[in-house]
Amino acid sequence: MNKSTPWLDLHHRAIVVDIHAHPALKSALFHKSLLRRDKAIQAFFWPLNVRTNFPALQAGGVDVLLSAIYAPEKRLIEDLPLIKLLRLIPWSFVRRTWKDLMKPPYAVVTRHLLDDLEQRLAAYSQRSGKTCGQRPVVLARSGAELEHILSQGADGPIAFVHTLEGGHCLEGAAGTEPEIIANLEQFFERGCAALTLVHFYPNALGMSVFPYPQYVLPLLPRKRLDRLMDDIDLTRGLTPTGRSVVRRMIELGMLIDISHCTPPARRDVYEIVGQSGASCLVMASHVGAYSLNPNPYNLEDWEIRWIANHGGVVGVILMNYWLAPYRTDLGLDCVARTIGQFAAAAGGSTEHIAIGSDFDGFTDPPDDLKDASELPRLTERLLAEHDSPARRRYTNQDIENILGGNALRMLREGWGKRTLV
Repeated sequence: MNKSTPWLDLHHRAIVVDIHAHPALKSALFHKSLLRRDKAIQAFFWPLNVRTNFPALQAGGVDVLLSAIYAPEKRLIEDLPLIKLLRLIPWSFVRRTWKDLMKPPYAVVTRHLLDDLEQRLAAYSQRSGKTCGQRPVVLARSGAELEHILSQGADGPIAFVHTLEGGHCLEGAAGTEPEIIANLEQFFERGCAALTLVHFYPNALGMSVFPYPQYVLPLLPRKRLDRLMDDIDLTRGLTPTGRSVVRRMIELGMLIDISHCTPPARRDVYEIVGQSGASCLVMASHVGAYSLNPNPYNLEDWEIRWIANHGGVVGVILMNYWLAPYRTDLGLDCVARTIGQFAAAAGGSTEHIAIGSDFDGFTDPPDDLKDASELPRLTERLLAEHDSPARRRYTNQDIENILGGNALRMLREGWGKRTLV
């Protein structure tokens, strides 16, 4: 790439924040390395691709990554028999992975995943200090630590911030509300800045929308698919425990992620947060626009306005399935159109829009934006948009806000973990 192109200069001048990706998942499940570039297979969906390894993040100019920790839900094993076959592979790391990630209570698995990622961060940062031009990757466990990392400038470390995906991650052996709240507080103290309330399946906090893209359905036995369809109830919202968790998150200053929630569960969050008077706490980290692709997973325009009016952010997912109601392999246009709709829903403002790639979450990103190293292409695409012959649709400041400024503002104003105790 020509390093003097204006769009690339703008991209590297911005603080780029991805508010939802999963580098820990494939490194823990498959022992995939985060230390070196992984050549992605793009001819078909390939779950072993690693799109947020450390060199790809550096190449894409990513400065802050909200790294989602996901403890695999046990119903995945029942619904996707191929996962059971992993136990038959006679490799020691497969057996160890099964023992560590599939058997213990979810909260134990979550702690293991946090430990594993932190060890990989430390190992890479030690190595990067000996390699010219390689940025370290450092965990920010509080707002103060994040500010310290960012103060070191564009050549300083990349900041990782822990988040949790799925309220099941809070469930221990008992699964009671006091235990769930206690685990929430412990993870917050450890530096987890956000919690996605639900994920693929209903949990103790609330109801989820149907989890799987259509191309996954042939992998599900018919009986499992029928049961899943029966279990998903789009009229149900948060449970009493879910409401208690949201209230405690408001008190702590822990960001509330409504991705994967049913529309009633999202409305419950808006009600509880609205009554509290809190701001800069609610986000939808990786979603599309319902008006462009009417799937219950996506947000309606009034929801986008609500989040914007309450200081939160809406992250555009980099996966065509949720962005467009038609099949396409190239997705930059879909991403740009969704960003435009997010802005239109809030009266043209861009101050609530963010990037939530969901890279490495077993997603299938577009072929023209297939990993973190290619994020500058989005900057180029947004700079090309005009709403009249003489006027660009987005100013440089708008684009910097979308790339990371809005997400950084939410972290600075909403995340209550200012320093370590």
